[in-house]
Amino acid sequence: MYIIKVIIHKDSNTVKYIKMIREFMPDLSMGGIKQHIEAGEPAFEFDMDANDWMYLEELDFNEDKWLRRFYTFLQKLQKAGAVLEIIEE
Repeated sequence: MYIIKVIIHKDSNTVKYIKMIREFMPDLSMGGIKQHIEAGEPAFEFDMDANDWMYLEELDFNEDKWLRRFYTFLQKLQKAGAVLEIIEE
């Protein structure tokens, strides 16, 4: 199991980050994301070995495309001002 957890440090743009996370991971609740950010806990996590990327909307989606998409998403959060802490387990 290879899990990536992302902690977002709380700041004045938290609402913007929550909206961005929901666009990327719509299954997460806005309230739950907010609680995790405020508590300094991982706002979201992803199990890289679970192959969850296989169930995304694109039929031709593969692991490489998903990794690029995930990396681009993290870059978007950073460009929006988010201070990220990434934990790999």
